[in-house]
Formats: sequence, structure tokens, C-alpha cells
Amino acid sequence: MLLHGGLGSSRHWQTNITALAHHFEVLAIDLPGFGDADDVEALDGEPYVKRAVAALATAVPARRFGLAAFSFGSVIATALARESPDRVAHLSLLAPAGFGAVPNGRAISLLPLPPRDTDLAGFRAAVAHNLGVTMLARAPDPNDPVVDLQIANIAQARFDSRKVSLLDRLPRDLAGTCCPVQVIWGERDALVHPSVTGRIELCRAARPDATVIEIPDAGHWVQREASTQAESLLIRFHSGRGLLDGPGR
Repeated sequence: MLLHGGLGSSRHWQTNITALAHHFEVLAIDLPGFGDADDVEALDGEPYVKRAVAALATAVPARRFGLAAFSFGSVIATALARESPDRVAHLSLLAPAGFGAVPNGRAISLLPLPPRDTDLAGFRAAVAHNLGVTMLARAPDPNDPVVDLQIANIAQARFDSRKVSLLDRLPRDLAGTCCPVQVIWGERDALVHPSVTGRIELCRAARPDATVIEIPDAGHWVQREASTQAESLLIRFHSGRGLLDGPGR
């Protein structure tokens, strides 16, 4: 099961599904209020987590499955793994959120989006710029297909994922899990504040046995920007082979 990040949808895994499907039965989920999923009422963060976990618990038949989640989705995934230890066999977190730290002092210069119907070129350029300062290590060309993907995600986002991403609960939930855990970071993740190293230390404190990997020259959307490396790590881990490597960096 694949869970997406904030302001996103299952499209966050679009480039990875084919490679993963050679090894697993893959289910990419749209969380409530995103993509093609049902709308949600004006929920705060904790009630949203509860609702999303309940929805995921019934999304697959009553059997164990591997779970991989990106960013905001990692908060939901870790809560599910803690509450349903009999269901989640392996847990992968990619650029996880949920550490409770308001990023005061973080320098990210987002561009406002001009009206799409009157300034399409400017709209695409602004989306590309914003991807480059938040999601990716470098801005894509405005005509890159990733810009179309992001535009579609923006259009279908009906819940403010920051209500969940800024909750202070992932380390606590992670400490309460019992399945094998893998955490993957892009070394150049601009959304992490103050540092990737600090987040790694929090994950290790919660689960000292977790396998933690930093991928060089990749940003926040690590499974998109370093797709081959991320897919290899996921395949090895969820097939059991990655467990032989032990914790690493």
C-alpha cells in the first residue's frame, strides 16, 4: 500500500508503481480530501488521522501488507502500523512529517500562482519554481510532465495537509510499532527544518533498529527524483532482503 504526501494524491507514486508491481501487488491510495477520494468536512489534524486510519484499515482484505508512505502520508501510515500491528508487515517512511516543529526561520520563496486561464505560461512557471524550492532539489522546466502532475494534484486537494504534517506524533507512534521500519530521506530536502540529520536522530531514538538511508542529491520528493534508488530500497526491504543489511546511513 502506497500513501501520498500533502497537496498530492496517488500520483506522487506514478513513476514507481510499474517497478514495484513487478514484485508486489500494489495499491496506491488517495487519502480523504485528495485525488479521487471522498471529501472531508473541516477536520483538525488528529480527527483527520483517526478517520484516515479507519478508512485504510478496510481498504484491503484482512491480511498483512507492506506499507510505504511519503511525507504527510507517513503520519497516517505510522499511526496505522501502531494501531494494527497484525496487519502491517513492513513500514517504509519517505521524507516523513509529523515531528511537531513549526519551521520558523525556514527560507522558502514560493511564487503566487497567476490565473491559469489568462496566464498559462506564468502559471506553469510558478508551479515549476515552487516544485524546485519545496519538492525537488532543482526546479523542472515549466513544460516537464511533473508540472502537469502537480497542477492536477493542486486542483484536487481539498484538505490542508499541514494540519497533520505539523502534529507532534510520528516519533511516539514510531516507537510503538513492532514491524521492521525503513526511513528514506533526500539529502537536499528543503522542507525539513532545521536539518535532515536532526530528523534522523529523532527516528533513531524512537526505533534504534530502523534502517535509515539518505539519498544524495535528492530533494523532498525522493521517490520521484531518485526513483531507481528508492525503488531498489523499497523492493529489497519489503521482500525481506534489505533486513540483512541492518541499520545504515
